[in-house]
Formats: sequence, structure tokens, C-alpha cells
Amino acid sequence: MTTASSVPLSNDDQDVIERTLPSHVTHKTPSDQIEHVYEISHTAQKISTKHYKNVALQFPDELLVDASSVVAALKAEVPEDTALYVLGDTSYGSCCVDEVAAEHVNADALIHYGRSCLSPTNKLPIIYVFGKLPLDLEDIVRKIEVEFPDASHPLLVVSDTTYMSSQPAIAQSLREAGRTHVIETSLNLDTGDEESNNATLHTTLPGRVYLLPDQVSLSEVSLVYIGPPSPTLTTTLMTHASLVANIHSYNPLTSTFQRENSQNIALRRRYAVVQKARDSGVIGIVVGTLGVSKYLELIRHLRTMISSAGKKSYLFAMGKLNPSKMANFAEIDAFVLVACGENSLIESRDFFKPVVTPYELSLALRTKAHDSVPWTGDWITDFEKVLALPEEAAEDVDSDHDEEAPHFSLVTGRYASSSKPMYTALETATDADSAIAKRSEETTVGMVGGLFSPAAQHLQQRAHWGGLGTDKHDAEDDQDNQESSELTQGRRGVARGYD
Repeated sequence: MTTASSVPLSNDDQDVIERTLPSHVTHKTPSDQIEHVYEISHTAQKISTKHYKNVALQFPDELLVDASSVVAALKAEVPEDTALYVLGDTSYGSCCVDEVAAEHVNADALIHYGRSCLSPTNKLPIIYVFGKLPLDLEDIVRKIEVEFPDASHPLLVVSDTTYMSSQPAIAQSLREAGRTHVIETSLNLDTGDEESNNATLHTTLPGRVYLLPDQVSLSEVSLVYIGPPSPTLTTTLMTHASLVANIHSYNPLTSTFQRENSQNIALRRRYAVVQKARDSGVIGIVVGTLGVSKYLELIRHLRTMISSAGKKSYLFAMGKLNPSKMANFAEIDAFVLVACGENSLIESRDFFKPVVTPYELSLALRTKAHDSVPWTGDWITDFEKVLALPEEAAEDVDSDHDEEAPHFSLVTGRYASSSKPMYTALETATDADSAIAKRSEETTVGMVGGLFSPAAQHLQQRAHWGGLGTDKHDAEDDQDNQESSELTQGRRGVARGYD
């Protein structure tokens, strides 16, 4: 008979020293390919033409190994009085431009290397260098031909930014193969040093535009995504699930071509999260970016929307998110993350409370208390489009409904309270013997600006906990108010015996 070994409650410090941590180290780019991969001549020409003097070079963690080589190559081609600064370890996602770090060195321009979410910025001129990864052109064209034998079927080609350099060649090869409707996306970046492209072009992803032929509708188009699984692919699936006929993806790393069928499941999960946000009374606004254009306007927009819905909001700035940080705020019912489109989607089940996007929160708050949340399948990440939505929440009830009548929650399958967590000021009561007198002292303390706040009450009650032995009766609490006794001589000795 064997006995199960017991799990130790603690171990020695050697375990920490010997613990293996995951590594994401990438191979260094050969010196003879630095010029090609990082577009040294093109970048140096822009720096010299615009007379930039302090230039910040932002590298993601996986490309920092090439930072010294890139700096040396640029130094050889830019004017001598040009200062170059390397930025790493971004405050939020590496796909976003870190303008805050660039301001620390008074940079007048920033060069962003690697994958990018292409979110608009409004402070510094940005030069994007995505890199040039290899791609098997013949393989992808052959697999597209097999999947779509009808040469007249319209295709919309969307690429990960690291494969944007290969997209024109893919589109040209498909046209040469006889395809009549190949729609390729192009970059439309407001980088601060170029004029915007044609505003009549269609755009459903940040920084990308495409022009549909007159006789083609977007609903009959098949979207072909070029790139490995990434936040860009996830965002593309979410934003285009209800717009195009179907979505396929080609992974250059594994040479696999497949139809994406997970977007509908993902949208249903997001609808469940919206329902949870609707039932929430205290909402935390988490700042997930300091560089995306109009993020401050969006935060003000969300606070107005939450307030008009009778709910309480708190603002958090905590850098990169993780479940441990979020779990410290048990009084928050749901969080809304203000971040770029590729970082705002939080699907991890490790988070203690639901995390929604600004658009999802607007759906939850602009729904009447006794109606179901409308869901058309749309999923918006653009800050400007969310800001265009009404700030005011929907009218809570009609005249024939009770203001605090509960509504049926699709999350719990039970009736949930529709009452607002923010109460009117206690001073508005007219009867001295009314609810004011009945409120406990703890409830009265939980006031913010004359309004009752359940989160403030939660914090106030938690702050009054004094450790073990504090669960005594109220009668014993009164002893604290009695006069102190006089000091007396204590006993001397040790625990085994006193004098």
C-alpha cells in the first residue's frame, strides 16, 4: 500500500534560485541584413529631411537584441548632431507608441520598430519600421486558389504589420492568376509629418484603409489574413465577423491556411461580459494607454456615461495589467479598459472581475433597465467612433415601471437589482425620524461629495478591521471610553517562574 506524499507548506530558498523561467530571446539579425530589415537608409533620410535632433528608437523586447546594431547603422548616415535614444520595457503594450518615455528625453520624433497596433497619436511625429519577414509567396497563392476556385469571388487581403511588405506581391500574384477582385489594404497613418490619404476610403481597422469596387459589397467579400495568431488577428476577427462573408488566415510560420470559425464563439463570450457589466454598480476605469489619441476625452466620456446611469466610477492607472493587481479592488464590480484595440480585449479567466471595452460598456449602460442588451455583432475599437455614441445613458424606466424594480439577468438566471448605487444626499430627507436616523454610523461615513457610495462604504468598513480579537461585543467596545487605570508595578521573571 502506497501513501500519497504530503505537499510541503514551504521549502528552502534554493527552489527560487533553481526555478526555470520562460524565455523569449530571439536570434540576432545578421549584420549584413540590418540595412534591409530595419530600413536604415529610408529612416535616415526621413530624419535628415525633417531635421530631427532628438530621436527615440522604440524596440519591443524581442528586437532589443538588435538595438545596438541599428543605432550604429543609423549613426553612420544621420547628421552628427542627431542624438538617438533607445526605448524599451514600455509601460503598456509594445505595439503602442510610448510617447511618455519619449518625452523624458525631449524627443522631437519617434521610430517604432516591430509589430504595431497603428493606433493614432497626437504628440510626436512617428516613423514606423515593421521589419520584413520572409513569406512563401507561391504557397499562399496556391492555397488561396484551392480554397476559392471562383476567380470572380472578391478577396480582401489584410496583413500583420510585419508582413505588410509582402502584401503588394501577394495581390499582384493573385491578379496574374486571373482573379478579378483582389482588394488589398494600405496604411493610412496620421504620423504627424504627412497628409492624410483619401478620407472616402473604407476603414475598419486602425491605420488601414481599402477601397471597394462599385459593384462589390463588403458582405460578399472573403477576408484573407496574412500572419501568425496575434492580437491583430483577434481584433480583425472581432471587428469583421459581422461585416464579411467569411474569414480565412494564412500562418507563414507553419504554412497553414484555414477558415476561422471562432469569432462567433468569441462574440458570444463578449456578450456575456456585457451582461455582467450591466449588472454592475461600481465600475473601475483602467487607463491602459497614455499615447493613443483622444484617450483623455474617452475617459471623460465614460465617466459621464457611468454617472448618468446612476453608477459609481473609479479611475485606476496601474501599468501593465495582471490578475493580482486587479484582485486588490474587491469593491469594484467590473472594469472598463481604455487601451488600444489590440490590448483592450481581456479574455483570461484568471481575472477576478469582468473587464470590458469602452464600446461594450456603452452597450450595457445605454440599455433600458427592463430591456435586453441589443447585440448586432458589431465590435468597435476606434476611440472616435465610441466618442460619437451618446454620453447619456438610456432612460431607466417608463412611467409605468417602478424605478427600483429588478430585471432578469441572463448571467445568473435570476432577477438582479436595478436600483442605483449612488444615493441622493442624506440632507434632502425632511423627516428627522426617517431613514437618516435608521442608517448606521458606518453607512453615514460612506459618503462622497454628499452622495452615498457603496465602494466608499466598503473601504471604510475594511479600514476599521483591527486584527484578531476585534469581533467583541458592543458592550465591550464601550470599555474603551472609560478612564484609564493608574500604572502599577508589574511582575518580574521569566515564563517558567516569576518572583
